[in-house]
Amino acid sequence: PGYVQNYNLTVQYLLPNQMVVEGAFVGNHGTRMWGYSEIDVTPASKLALGDTLQTPVSQYPQYIPYAGFPTSLFVSQAILPYPQFYGVNNFQAYNVNSNYDSFQLTLTKHLTKGLGFIAAYTFSKVLGYQDSNGAMGYGTPQDYFNRKLDYSLAGFNQTNVVKLTWTYDTPFGKGRKWDLKQLNFVLGGWQLAGLHNYASGFPIAVYSGGLTVPTGFGSIRPDLVSASLDNGSIPGPGSINYQVDSNGNGTQWLTKASFANVPCSTLYCVPLTVGTAPRNLGITGYPTLSETFRLSKSFSLFKAERAKFKLGATLSNPFKREGVNWVNGATTVGNSDFGQVLSNGANRTMQLEGRIDW
Repeated sequence: PGYVQNYNLTVQYLLPNQMVVEGAFVGNHGTRMWGYSEIDVTPASKLALGDTLQTPVSQYPQYIPYAGFPTSLFVSQAILPYPQFYGVNNFQAYNVNSNYDSFQLTLTKHLTKGLGFIAAYTFSKVLGYQDSNGAMGYGTPQDYFNRKLDYSLAGFNQTNVVKLTWTYDTPFGKGRKWDLKQLNFVLGGWQLAGLHNYASGFPIAVYSGGLTVPTGFGSIRPDLVSASLDNGSIPGPGSINYQVDSNGNGTQWLTKASFANVPCSTLYCVPLTVGTAPRNLGITGYPTLSETFRLSKSFSLFKAERAKFKLGATLSNPFKREGVNWVNGATTVGNSDFGQVLSNGANRTMQLEGRIDW
């Protein structure tokens, strides 16, 4: 069975005006975590056989594993450790590791003088062989016999994360700093609040296209042929018109020339080697940017103030930065839309609500 080691060091300091700042180093290391293993597989070095792997074994009798083996099957099936089966899976393999390290900074202000907030910043990195626990969390490696090829940033890694939650009671109204008397009914007692979430984009995974991967081999990634993978900068919100032009082209984010399929055989385009691209690239997609604002107030309906009418308005995604689909799935080498921003963010949403309490 696997195990996880957790470690942290936290320092907390009380500031003036009912504020607390906290800095922490938080991390964990997973050893022999629940993964997945395919037993009936062939080392990636055998890809060098090329088209032979996709040829009936009747043409290459030296690869017939035992008498009575169907000679109409391909050589790739014949050279498996257990050629009589089409797969031997170990769904209880504890064979992957993980690493998470982070610096976390939090500033909290308790509600005083009408203002309260919690602001948090996290700088972190998650590394591992797969993106989730369990047999289905791994995907298919390039080479089952060289798992190190798949150790990379996790697909859910977000290096920088900023979150802010705040609430503010305006100083106008009965019992507040400025009592507006007759105007309190309209202008007094309003409360403002906001939720802000900002985070780096997720690592990008690129895939090969047009290859014929024989039975018993993993998922072959493309080669990196240039160090310049993107356009040099992450487009800021509003700086790019995320619309497809008249020719069907979006905004190019990844550099097409930086990626190429691995060399393949002449007849069936069987990959001859594994690719040099990591499981997830070190560059990311569009960042996560979202805001929600709320305005609310209670109105007393009678002098006894036992019945109140509560009015509220919530505005989500006001700057239309949330929900940007930056590549539209075009992360396959050879795809005409490879690495393009092809859509805008979602629309802004406003919700009005009212209720009576008594």
